Amino acid sequence: MSRYFQIIRLTMRGVVRWTVTHNSAKALQQLKTSKGKSRLFPKSRCHQLLPAEPISVQERKDVANALIGCQTMKDDKAKKSELTWAIKYCLLNSNSSRAGIRFTDTNSFKRFMQVVSQLFPWRRWQLLLQYPKDKRLTHWNMHKELVIDRLALKRQEPFPEGLGYLYLRHAKEEQLIQRGLNRYSSHSLRILFHRLAIILFNPENIKQWQ
Repeated sequence: MSRYFQIIRLTMRGVVRWTVTHNSAKALQQLKTSKGKSRLFPKSRCHQLLPAEPISVQERKDVANALIGCQTMKDDKAKKSELTWAIKYCLLNSNSSRAGIRFTDTNSFKRFMQVVSQLFPWRRWQLLLQYPKDKRLTHWNMHKELVIDRLALKRQEPFPEGLGYLYLRHAKEEQLIQRGLNRYSSHSLRILFHRLAIILFNPENIKQWQ
């Protein structure tokens, strides 16, 4: 009889765990932009609960390798805190219609890069930055392999530190450019962070993000 009840307990734990992750996925699905559109899903997938699968073999490798790095961070209390902060920041500062992650201050950018540069090498990162012409890029230029494309800042008053969009360059970007694409950004980080958010955050917490 004790064996029977042990199986029941294990089954119930699985049901509870599934229920929590399902509700977390639902809460993430309901995140909206300031314009009321779905933040994480395009219109064609607005009723889905899970992020899209990686498109290519390379993106699947990217996600798998970065997941190993996340698992290592998760075992360290301080690193886990920074990882969960980065996941939340990524999901709240990007949307389904644009590949880049938005930054308006250097402190958040530095903190974010300290996490994600452990998952993907610096040479894979590209920052499209609107910045005042008369200022140096000292605070944004964190690493010699970080690619920064500088543009004129259109509205300086709301963005005194500049306005940047961070992209993860595809591992085989050069080959794709040769095929006629100007830039090909990988969705690997967003896919991974969306999946991890379903596991690491409870639905009540996610609902408070809005």
